[in-house]
Amino acid sequence: MISCLILALTLPFAAFSQVNFIEVVTAADMEAAQKKASDGMLMLFVDVYASWCGPCKMMDAQVYPDPALSTYMNDHFVSVRMDGETDFGRKYATEQQLQGYPSMFIFGDDGVRVSFVLGFKQAAELKPLLETLVENYQALKRYRVMAENGTITLEAFADYIS
Repeated sequence: MISCLILALTLPFAAFSQVNFIEVVTAADMEAAQKKASDGMLMLFVDVYASWCGPCKMMDAQVYPDPALSTYMNDHFVSVRMDGETDFGRKYATEQQLQGYPSMFIFGDDGVRVSFVLGFKQAAELKPLLETLVENYQALKRYRVMAENGTITLEAFADYIS
């Protein structure tokens, strides 16, 4: 009885300490995830793994459950994962020029790939990398709007270039 009570009290916290991944198995799944990211004005994080990949399993066990990382990712990304060894996974891996497992591809809310991460990364390494990507992407979007409106100053343009 006591163990059931402890489990019931800790389960809600465990649910918040995990990246909310959507498992992608078809092109339609990927399109739906990209639409969800676009509609929410979020970036898309794609984790491509293989069932036999040890570092991929370590990411699942040690990295994605990290509370700070998972909270950040859940707030700024629609996160999907796919097995790169399935039919769709192989096609996607070829399109993205997969170099190894695990591979993480990051797309803007417009569906354009902005970066990728290759190999195992600890949460303490992955989180600041993702924070920088999000900050830079948001700045780029602001500069793009200013350029389209003709309102960018020389100083802002210099920031944009750098």
